[in-house]
Amino acid sequence: MRSFFTLTCLFATYSLASGQNSLAGQVLDSATRQPIGFANVYFANTSIGTVSNDKGEFLIQGFASGKYDLTVSFVGYRTTQGVLTFPRTAQPIIVLLTAESTQLDELVVKPDFSQKASDLRQFEKFFIGDNSNASKCKIVNEDEVVAYQDDDTHALITFARTPVEIINEALGYRIFYELQDFEVNFSTQTQRYSGTPRFEELTPKNIAQKRRWEDERKRAYNGSFNHLIYCLRSGTFDSSFAMYELHQRPNRQRPPEEILKKKVAYWRSKFRANLRTTASNSVARDSMQYYVKLYNQPMVVDSLGRRITNAGELLNETRDRITYTGTLYIIYTGEKEEAAYIKLNRGKAHGHEQHSIIQIKPGGVNIYENGYFEPISNVFFDGYMMWSDRISNLLPREYIPGP
Repeated sequence: MRSFFTLTCLFATYSLASGQNSLAGQVLDSATRQPIGFANVYFANTSIGTVSNDKGEFLIQGFASGKYDLTVSFVGYRTTQGVLTFPRTAQPIIVLLTAESTQLDELVVKPDFSQKASDLRQFEKFFIGDNSNASKCKIVNEDEVVAYQDDDTHALITFARTPVEIINEALGYRIFYELQDFEVNFSTQTQRYSGTPRFEELTPKNIAQKRRWEDERKRAYNGSFNHLIYCLRSGTFDSSFAMYELHQRPNRQRPPEEILKKKVAYWRSKFRANLRTTASNSVARDSMQYYVKLYNQPMVVDSLGRRITNAGELLNETRDRITYTGTLYIIYTGEKEEAAYIKLNRGKAHGHEQHSIIQIKPGGVNIYENGYFEPISNVFFDGYMMWSDRISNLLPREYIPGP
């Protein structure tokens, strides 16, 4: 998204209280410079935000220091976003919104495109998740969501005309998710999606429901990457996390690729040639199965290296950057893996503890006290963290569980 933020001195500046931050500004039409009232002004991935008044003015205050993606949206205008780091000078900003063209670009779909209920259910499974919280999540505006399968690429593609509105009764949030990109490729077994979520707290019906939400939020947080970042950034290395370097080495039990291909092809041809000769065919069958089994073994095997025992082995001296480059194997002992994950990953699940893999690419990752990290593209997840990282477990970035 393009940023249309400019600094201005139109408003009085606001002093920062100790440990507090504030941001004032005004939302204007980029062409007419007229105020835009009742626009949504918020920090992405948080519940921190407000609505501009009838003069387009807004004030957000009382939030923690760190980096934020300030996002502004209004019906009929393109959503705009800009990055701000706090603490900063209390100088107000002007946000310029550009009106959408009356002739919007249409998504190009296949001539035989049709919206199917099964495709929408597939989208919900990958977007919302299939964990215990997913059954308590509901997309309110399904009629604004279009999901279809592209037969040529074997991919599930989804877009939404308006922000996807989700009620999460498990965690007590209403989420407005501006879906920018969503694709599940069944051929390559990969998924990608991106967007901007905004959170609103639901009102609990009673104290019991409030307590359930608090418990579920804490459970969703525990063992997550946000939890890990908080521990690293604060220097309080949680003993529930066991971290090891992970190395991949050639599988010495697996012969070279070319040899295996020749062996499989040779014994397969022998097996087919002697298909009606039971005695001689058993040797060819057993040999073929033996080499097929070897061929199906992984070319590389994982090997655990040294254990990481303190945050300083991963971070710089000021603890605001992960300088470690490589792959980490994370075991979180604070909670068990969910039954749905164990069922899906038979033979790979552990049950009593959560096992994940995090790969940090060259260049490192900047981390901030409010949980913000960048660039996202430098972090790759696998295992339990990847499976659980769905909308049904999504928490506002500012969330930190109480005692």
